[in-house]
Amino acid sequence: MKTRTFEVEVVTTSSVLVTLPETYDSPEVIAKWERGLWELENGIEDIAEYAARMAVYAPSGQHDGIGEMITNGYTKPDYEKNKYQVVAIVKDEDTETTTTELSPTTA
Repeated sequence: MKTRTFEVEVVTTSSVLVTLPETYDSPEVIAKWERGLWELENGIEDIAEYAARMAVYAPSGQHDGIGEMITNGYTKPDYEKNKYQVVAIVKDEDTETTTTELSPTTA
C-alpha cells in the first residue's frame, strides 16, 4: 500500500482566566504545597500558571494540589463548602498548524 508521512506542528495559544481563593496565598498552604509537590518560585502565581495549564491540557479530573477545578463559566464556586476551589476558564484559543511531508509516496 502506498503511504505518505507528514510531520504536523500544532501551536495553540490559550488565554485562561484563573481565580484562586486567598487561602492559596498563605504561608502554610505554600509550605504544604512545596512539601508535597514542588517548590514554587513565585508562590500563588505559580499555582495560577499550573491551574491554567491544567485547564488547557486536562480540563476535567483531579489535579495535584488543586483537586477538581471549575473549568466552565456556568458553574459557580461555593467557597463555603470548599475554601480551596480553583476556577480556570479558557477564554480564548487560537491554533496554527504547519505541515511538512517527510517522505514521498512509498510502495
